[in-house]
Amino acid sequence: MAICLRFGDITLSPDQVMNALVCYQLLDSLLAQLWLDAEILPQIALSEGEMFTALTGQDRAQQPDDFKGWLSEQMQQRHISQSVLEWRVMRPLRIQKFKHFYFDPQLESEFLQRKAQFDRVEFSVIQTSNSQLAQELFFAIRDDGVEFSTIAQSLLSHQSENCPWQVGPVPLTEVPGLVAEAFCRGSEGKVYEPFLVGTQFWVVKLERYYSAHLTNAVRSQLRDLLFHEWLTAQMQAKLAQPGQLQIGSIDSAISNF
Repeated sequence: MAICLRFGDITLSPDQVMNALVCYQLLDSLLAQLWLDAEILPQIALSEGEMFTALTGQDRAQQPDDFKGWLSEQMQQRHISQSVLEWRVMRPLRIQKFKHFYFDPQLESEFLQRKAQFDRVEFSVIQTSNSQLAQELFFAIRDDGVEFSTIAQSLLSHQSENCPWQVGPVPLTEVPGLVAEAFCRGSEGKVYEPFLVGTQFWVVKLERYYSAHLTNAVRSQLRDLLFHEWLTAQMQAKLAQPGQLQIGSIDSAISNF
């Protein structure tokens, strides 16, 4: 067997490597990165100032006059080659520059459409499979002034499964749909009538609602999300075209790599 990859006691032939890429669902990611390198990133030019800032973290105003000489010295001091510099520094920098150029004009409108993905909530929840009990607990909390925490802790002490009754902060998108919709319209401190979530009835109290703002951190998250969605769509369109993906003689490809 011609060995293409060895990892400890594991040896794989070229065909096994290809099978592994497919079975572990890594082939699409590999193709996407190859396509970026071939079609997109060569179009993204980097200035000497951008490279200087990426390598040093300093403002480009402090860039030396002889940048090429300085860069050569840096590579020698760090014991890295031009190809390593490309992969570790220049390629990630090109990707980030592409993200800014391509997606920044869309960030504000996309944020408004996806705001719920970035809003976060804290809430208390009592779960029971008994609908009548859920109603009784709701009225006891809302009308009789019984503390939510008192009921929650009392129920937990009698349950075999220790389900947390205080949740968050968590993204609103991780909250069951009907509960999340109620939180969007509700106010902090409100106790809601029981929701049926799966096989359980939830009595919930909204403790805190953290409304997201388009901060630099959110911009970065949204930029990465849009890039991932764009790249996925590009690859799906490419692979849908007949003849785009052809797997031929891997042995010859490996020998020429």
